[in-house]
Amino acid sequence: MIGIGASLRLVLYLTNNSVIMDEARVAVNVLSRSYLDLLPPLDHDQSAPIMFLWSVKALTDLFGPGEFALRAVALASGIGTLLLSYPALRHPIGPPAAAIATSLLAMSPGLVQYSATAKQYGLEAFVTLVLIKLTFDVLRAPTSGSIRWLLLGGMVAPWASAPAGFVLVSIVGALGLRWSGPGGWGYKVALKAAALWGCSYLLAYGLVYRYASQNPYMQRFWEPAFLTPENPDAASQFFRVMRGLLWGGLPEEIHATSGDIIRDTLVLFTTIGLATYASVGFARLRQAGGPSAAVAVVGPILLAAGASIAGFYPFSRRLMLFALPLLALLVGAGIAAAFSYSRSSRQRTAHGIVVALVLFPPFLTACLTGIAKRASARTLISASHPERRGGEPIYISPASIPEWTYYTTDWNNPDRPRLALLNRVARPGGPSFENAPSRDSVPMGTGVDLIWPSSTGDEILGLATGIELRAGEGNPETRTDRGWLTNESARIQAAAAPGVWVLLKTPYGPEIELLDAVERAGGHQTHSLVLRGIVLARYEFP
Repeated sequence: MIGIGASLRLVLYLTNNSVIMDEARVAVNVLSRSYLDLLPPLDHDQSAPIMFLWSVKALTDLFGPGEFALRAVALASGIGTLLLSYPALRHPIGPPAAAIATSLLAMSPGLVQYSATAKQYGLEAFVTLVLIKLTFDVLRAPTSGSIRWLLLGGMVAPWASAPAGFVLVSIVGALGLRWSGPGGWGYKVALKAAALWGCSYLLAYGLVYRYASQNPYMQRFWEPAFLTPENPDAASQFFRVMRGLLWGGLPEEIHATSGDIIRDTLVLFTTIGLATYASVGFARLRQAGGPSAAVAVVGPILLAAGASIAGFYPFSRRLMLFALPLLALLVGAGIAAAFSYSRSSRQRTAHGIVVALVLFPPFLTACLTGIAKRASARTLISASHPERRGGEPIYISPASIPEWTYYTTDWNNPDRPRLALLNRVARPGGPSFENAPSRDSVPMGTGVDLIWPSSTGDEILGLATGIELRAGEGNPETRTDRGWLTNESARIQAAAAPGVWVLLKTPYGPEIELLDAVERAGGHQTHSLVLRGIVLARYEFP
C-alpha cells in the first residue's frame, strides 16, 4: 500500500497541474520576498509556518519559480508520512494494526491532494506523526537519548505546524500520567517539556501566527467554522468535518452533498463503520498503552474541538488534517482488534467483506484525487500572449488575478510597482478581491482606474462580484451584485481597440453571465477557449 500511495502522490505531482489560487498567493509571497520578509504580515493575507515558507523559498532559489519547486516540500512531506507511519505506529498498536493504519494514510484523499499542493497541510500531518513516534519511543523506552529527541522535536514543531500546539499539550499530559509523583524523573521531563515547548510556541505565535488570528478577514471567513454556542450550525459542522476526516481528509471541493439517496446512504454507512472502528481502536489503545497512550492520541482532537468552542481555532477539514495520523491509528487498531475477535474462518471472511465495503469508497476517492485535473489557468494565460494582437488589452476577472500574477511576472526581474498594485487591489478589502462580501449594488463607472498599462497591453483588473464564500457554509449565495454585469461589460467595451480579451474564472457559476452582457453591449466574439471553469475570449466592438 505504501507503493500505491506513493504512486498516487507522484502521479499527481508529475501531472504538474496549474497552480490554484491559494498556491499562487503563496508563490507570490515566496518569490517576491527575502527570507526575513517572509515573516508576517504577508501579501494577500496569507499565513503559513515559517519553516514551510523558508523551505519552499530555498527550493525555488535553487530550481527556479516553477510548480515542481513550489510543491516539492508538500511532496516530501507526503512521502515522508508514508515511510514513517509504520515504524511510528507499530509499537503503540502492534504490527497488524500499524499496517492497516499505514494503508489508510497511503490512500488518504486529503493527504494525496496536499502532497501536490503548495500549502502546509501535508507538512502538519507529517509533524504530528514525528511527534507521536518520538512520544511512544519515550513511553516504550525512556532513555536519555529518546527524551532528548522528543524535547528537541517539540521545540522545532511549532515553527513547522501551527496545530502542533495541540499535540504538544497532549504529550505533556501523557508524560505526566505515565510518570506522576514529586520524585519521579518522568514528572520532571513533563515539566521541562512544558517549559521548553511553551516558550517555543509562544515565540512562534508572536512572530508568525498572531497576525492571522487577529486578521479581520480571516476572522470573518472562518467564523462559521467555529463550534461556538452561538453558531446554530455548530453540531452539523462538527459532524461534517469528522466525516471528512474519517474518510481520510476528504477534499472539501469534492465532499458529498445531500440529495442522492444511494450516495447519502453509502456515505452514512461508511462514516458509521469508520467511527465504530475508531471507538474500538481507542479502547484497544487504552488497554494496551494505558491512559498515557490514549491522551497522546485523542488529546489533540479534543483540544482542537475545545479551542474551536472557545472561538480560537476553526474546526475545518484542511485545518484538522494534522490529526489524520491519529485517526488512522485508531481506525487501524479497531479493525485489527475486530479481526482478533473473530473465532472462525467464516467470521473472519465476513468481517473482511465488511471492512472492504467500509474502506472502498474512501480508497476510490483517493484514486480519483490522485488523477484529478484542476482548472488550467496556466494554459489559457500562456495562450493569451501570442494571440493578443498589437498589445490588445485584457480584462482579468478577480478570481483569475492571483494566477495571472504568478504566471505573467518575470521573477528574475519582477516589476515591483505592478506587484504592489496587484497585491493592493486583490487582497481582502481591495476592490478586486474575489471573495469580498456583497455591496448590494455597483454604481456605473466604478473601477475605471483599475488598469495597469503593461507593455504587452493594458491589464484591466475586474471588480469583485459580491459572491462570498465562508468556511463551513457550503455553496454561497450565487448572485452577483446588482449592476456588476453592466459596469464590467461597459469597462470591457471602453477598453476595446477594437479588440479586447477576457480571462474569466467562474468558481461559483454566475460570473459566466458577464460574457452574455458583453455580447448584449455589442461585442462580437472572435475567439474562445474554455478549460475547466476558465474562459479566454476575444471580442470586437463596432
